[in-house]
Amino acid sequence: MSSLRQFVSKLTHACALANVHRVSELAKICSIAPAFEVKVFPSDPSVHVALHVVGSRSSEVCALIEYPVLHVAHRMHFQKEPLLTSNAVLKLPAKRGFSIELDESKIEKQR
Repeated sequence: MSSLRQFVSKLTHACALANVHRVSELAKICSIAPAFEVKVFPSDPSVHVALHVVGSRSSEVCALIEYPVLHVAHRMHFQKEPLLTSNAVLKLPAKRGFSIELDESKIEKQR
């Protein structure tokens, strides 16, 4: 049992370091974490995957996400409504799914 706990702990830590990019992977990690009393702190450079999963889980499993401040704004430049923090808080989008819409005017400026 302790080796399985260590595996989940390493897997959870690896999740934060490896930037899990798929909802299904992160959801599976979050599903088994409570059985081993492990909290998950997801990390994804685009933030959308992490926020999508955290928004659907209990705060007992996922209370926080890693938000790479120096990279997020740059990666979301072409979005109409980028997911940016306000006093270190991210609000869940009101739209369905990842709610990503591209800003055509920003795209045209880059051409």
